[in-house]
Amino acid sequence: MMPKRKIEKGTFGYLNNQKKRMIIRTISLFAISLAIFIMGYLTTKTKANLLTIVAMLGMLPASKSAVEMILFLRQQSGSDEIYQKIEAHATDLAIAYELVLTSYDKNFPISAIVVKANTVCGYSEQENCDIAAAEKHIAAILKQNALKPTVKIFKEIEKFTNRMDALKDLESENSEKDMDILEVIKAISI
Repeated sequence: MMPKRKIEKGTFGYLNNQKKRMIIRTISLFAISLAIFIMGYLTTKTKANLLTIVAMLGMLPASKSAVEMILFLRQQSGSDEIYQKIEAHATDLAIAYELVLTSYDKNFPISAIVVKANTVCGYSEQENCDIAAAEKHIAAILKQNALKPTVKIFKEIEKFTNRMDALKDLESENSEKDMDILEVIKAISI
């Protein structure tokens, strides 16, 4: 049996995988701290011991993990139906799925984003995604990284897939630059 590989950010199924990983990690970290505390209490018959301090310090990474877990649990994964529609049009395009772009004010759940010929095109199936703010945020982050593509996010799947088909017909002068743009976008996603 092949070992299960880690699902990379930007691939379909990433959010569900991260939810599971964060739950397991958080429970494990809290369990380790609790076990250390119990071990210290059972050996010394008092809470005032060095292992109590170690257990309390162990709560710091456990708490950080709990915050990350809550962040992932609040996000919705993309639907299989939408994924199949997008994947049918995704040949020859740099694409990333299930991104949750973060900013100081809001999070932007993006189901898919493609990059070609200095054009960023995305689709969000989530009702709570502020499209105009997402476009502005992506453009600002890319500009900070000396990249200035055109950015457009769609709410309708048909418009998005039509735009993907139009992008396939464009000649990309620098596919390496397209990948750089996609990597910057992935970097600002959870």
